[in-house]
Amino acid sequence: MNKAYKHFFMAMAALALVSAMTSLVVPFLLSFWVKTDVEMNLKRFFIVISVLVLMFLLKTAIIFLRENFAKHFNIKNAKNIIEKILRLKYDTIISQGNMNLVERMAQAVNNMYIYMTGDAVRIWSSIISTIIILIAIFFDNFIIGLILLVLIPINYLGYKSLNSELKKRSQVMQTSTATGFQEILSVVNQTDYLKQCPDYDIVLNQLKPALNKIYGSMAQVNKYAQTSSSFISSLNSMLQTVCILLVMYNYLSGANQVLPVVIYTIVLPLFFSNISIITNINLNKNNLKVSQEFIAFLDSEQEKDSDETIRSIEKIKFDIGAIQIGEEIFKANIKDKFIKGDIVWVQGKSGSGKSSLMKQLVKFRKTSEILINEKPISSINNTCIRSLIDYIPQNNSIINGTIRDNLFLNKHHSIETEEKLKKSELLSTILQNKNFDTMIMDMGANLSGGEKQKLAIARSLYSDAEVLIFDEVTANIDAESIALILNTIKNTCKNKIVFIISHDTLPENFANKVIRME
Repeated sequence: MNKAYKHFFMAMAALALVSAMTSLVVPFLLSFWVKTDVEMNLKRFFIVISVLVLMFLLKTAIIFLRENFAKHFNIKNAKNIIEKILRLKYDTIISQGNMNLVERMAQAVNNMYIYMTGDAVRIWSSIISTIIILIAIFFDNFIIGLILLVLIPINYLGYKSLNSELKKRSQVMQTSTATGFQEILSVVNQTDYLKQCPDYDIVLNQLKPALNKIYGSMAQVNKYAQTSSSFISSLNSMLQTVCILLVMYNYLSGANQVLPVVIYTIVLPLFFSNISIITNINLNKNNLKVSQEFIAFLDSEQEKDSDETIRSIEKIKFDIGAIQIGEEIFKANIKDKFIKGDIVWVQGKSGSGKSSLMKQLVKFRKTSEILINEKPISSINNTCIRSLIDYIPQNNSIINGTIRDNLFLNKHHSIETEEKLKKSELLSTILQNKNFDTMIMDMGANLSGGEKQKLAIARSLYSDAEVLIFDEVTANIDAESIALILNTIKNTCKNKIVFIISHDTLPENFANKVIRME
């Protein structure tokens, strides 16, 4: 554990302990005064009020300390989990879905925050308070003390059984809610299509299965949890009433009591409140376990890496017979080598495996049929490969942020590169009515298809990558933009290896090599 975290948890534990002890001061102080026939005057009333104010200040201090720490705690955990998601196997990301993974990441961070910054510390103050109250009541009334003592294992075992079943149901719920929200978002994101619809009755009906996944799974968990916990809480309430009746009976029958009747009205609710806190914390611990299992799943699905490093890419060699993605097989029969200065047209019909082929060059999937500098790509470190090869996907990587944020996405910003980009002919039409501080709307709504392409291409052209892969870079844009993009690529990439995936026809003599996918 981080040293700063240890200091935080120690401070929280100390404050929680003091808070627990303080909460018992008032009832036992009142008990002492009553037993010793001390008169309740203004001075003693002020002491009681001061203790109550101290309790409030301690609780406020705990909240401030916890929330100030929580920001850094949550950011650190979120970054760690996001990195694990980014380093997942490519096919795992595809099968799980980005929205699902991000949703579960948010749940995991929140569950760790709730338990680690509150419950893990608060449980000890509740246990200490419970023990002290139990000892005091045993000295006063053995039968009531015995009833309360028996209640502890009943609550523990009852909630343990409840937690075991809830853990299973919570796993299903977290997966269902994340998947449901992902399905809803996939529909709601289609703004242009939905806005032109005359009404939304059909699409709302089509969203019902996703809504059922979310709120149906929540209802199942809540129904079970509330029904089961209601039984235990009703038993607690009934036995609390029995204890109060026993106290009243002893008082009316003249039995000798150490604790005055009025003190029981304070300590009994406090005892049951602490029992409730302990059991509720166990429920939160169940959520934490589900999140920990999610993180363990992420760890088990991390992509494999290799140790060998390279400083540059001089030559790429393909010796590929076929490409297999799951159970689907694409025939390839590609035997060729490529050096700097080559522009390679990866040709083929839609669905022929062009993108799948080139994704192997960035190690999205494992292959032993590609050599880089005469070394199997599988033996070369992922970071080396991806720092030297840039893959520009079909769906342009445009984020919510400024044009500058988009151009330097996961790139180190430099004034020199920014000046080159500002002078680039590729961005000239964009910068006619926008600048580097212009905000890009969600999904690039204030950019045309060609402008999105140009931003994504410019980001790669001015990087240090020695190999560029453009996936359908000329799709769905006008002829003038296509000509500008292709000319910029040819003029800028004379000392790079360029692969252009396209089912469109490229200008004659633009590419000096062709890969045909059947």
